[in-house]
This record gives sequence, structure tokens and C-alpha cells, in this order.
Amino acid sequence: MITSTLIFTLGLIFVNIIHHFLYGHCHFYWRPRLLPGHRKHFSYQSTLNILPPETHGAWRQAVWNLANQPPTQPRLPLCAGKNTLGSVVPALLERLATRGVPLHSLGLQHQRSTQGESWQLLGPVTPTLAQLALALQAAGLVRHWHGEALAVQDAAGVCIGAVERGITRLLGMPTQGVHLVGVVLGDTEGPSRVNTWVQHRSARKAEFPSRWDTLMGGTVALGETPETTWPRELWEEAGLHPSDLHALQHHGRIRVAHPVGHGNDDGDSEGLSYSVEHLDCYLAQLAPGTTPHNQDGEVQCFERLPPPALAERMASGGFTPEASCVLLRVG
Repeated sequence: MITSTLIFTLGLIFVNIIHHFLYGHCHFYWRPRLLPGHRKHFSYQSTLNILPPETHGAWRQAVWNLANQPPTQPRLPLCAGKNTLGSVVPALLERLATRGVPLHSLGLQHQRSTQGESWQLLGPVTPTLAQLALALQAAGLVRHWHGEALAVQDAAGVCIGAVERGITRLLGMPTQGVHLVGVVLGDTEGPSRVNTWVQHRSARKAEFPSRWDTLMGGTVALGETPETTWPRELWEEAGLHPSDLHALQHHGRIRVAHPVGHGNDDGDSEGLSYSVEHLDCYLAQLAPGTTPHNQDGEVQCFERLPPPALAERMASGGFTPEASCVLLRVG
């Protein structure tokens, strides 16, 4: 256990050091800097309507509410000093205690103050979270171990540590992601002129298997920024390069939060996990003859949907919560 913790911690620390050497710190809110070939196309305004005109007001609010839900169980803040890193269901840590794992040995302490109850990390962020990750995995509480480090950020967006991706939902820790909505324009005018490329997620995906998603969606790993993540994910998921896109637009950042396993296919029926994602949203056009081809085996197929069909699938809950909110944002 000690050897595994040491190796895992040293790996995360090494990546973190390289990250700080290259980037200094990671801004949670960033100023977009697109690739030179797209800079002239950069815009915050979309002139494309990927959703029908009637999908406004109450319809949009209903789709948004379907994707954003409060926790199903009370959660306590998980803190490191004055920084709130996430939140935990008390029963999660009780599971470790009942297995004979002293929580203080993991660098965790339950605290009460005038602001309420919380769990405090007593040691440095990265090694403490690494030790906690291994303990949760040993207890059979980590459903999907990714072996991928994500940045832990303070309220100002400064990177203060690293965490195994597989425990971020259990700990209610915010993650960063990127989504790109790809559209193709038809030759004729009308409500179905704009068709949106969507992907059918693999049945083996760790989260929301066999749901529908945007053309590309991915998580920002430690040492990356949204603008370096989306070209990588674009190739892995769709087999496309930035040069295959034009009229690239950034539509800002949204926050999507929901229980994992509540109203979806992810299987956490106990409500221990809570997903909080900050997503950078992009919209771009693909040439009519451009067809996406998955490269990493995580997509079953791609499909082009006109606005009415896209809206119908969104309203029926066919998309992941994150994809639905991104489509609302750019649509």
C-alpha cells in the first residue's frame, strides 16, 4: 500500500511540476487564444440556428433542468485550508472507517465550525488525494480507475495539486471539459439547412454509455488548457484536424452539475457521486464532404441531425446532460 501510494504520488507530483514549469499556473477562466488559422473566424456570436425557433423559453428551461440536478444526499464540503475542493457524502468515508481504515491516517479530519461541518485535508493536496484514491479503490468504491491526473484548482483557478480522475465524482470535485458542436450547411434555405453532427457513445464508456453526444467532448487533463485539449480530442473522437473546421466560434463556459446515476445510465444508485463540470463550448462548420471517423474506439457511430430531430432527441433525454447543455448554449 505504501509503495503504491508513493509511486502514484510521485507520478502526480512529477506531472504537476512539469505543468507548473511549462504553464506557471492554470487559469480556470481563460482568455481564448485560438490557432492562427482560425483567429480570423473567432466570434462570440453565432448566426447558425441548430435548434428550431420554437425551442425557446420553457422548452429550454426544461432541458436545462433535466441536465442539472441537486445532490440526492446531503454532502459536506471537502477542504484544503481555506480552499473548498469538492464535497462528500458522509457515508462514503464511513465505509472506509468500517473497513478499519483510520481516516486520520489518510490525512482527513472532520471539523465543525460556525460555518458548519466539513472534511479537511491535513497534508499536501496531491499526496493526500493520492492516498485517499488508493484507499477508495481498495474498498471497491472507485467504479472506473482512469490512471489520469486532473488539476485541482482553487477559487481563483490556480492549480494547487493533482487528483486521479476516477475519484473526482465521488469527491464532488469540479473538472474542466471541452465540447465542439460541428455543423454542416445544406444548399437550400429553410429550417433544415443546418445539420448537426452528433456521436453515439460506446457502450463501454465509463460514463453515460450508449448516450448521444456532441461531435467531440473531452476532459482537460493536468497540464492542458481547453485550447490544447480540443484539437487532441477532435482527432481521437472524430478523426478530424483543426484545418477541417472553419468559422470556429467560442461560446463561453458553462457549469453543469448533476448526481451520477440519477436519471442516467451510470449506475451509482446510492448517490455517492456528484458531477460538476465547467465546459468550454465551441461551434464550427464542416465542409459538406467531410465525414468524422472515430479513432479511439469510444464512439459507435456518427449521425447528422436537422434542427427538429436534434430538439426531439434532446427533449427525450437521449443526450448526456453535458451535451444537452452545450447544444442549448450554442443553439
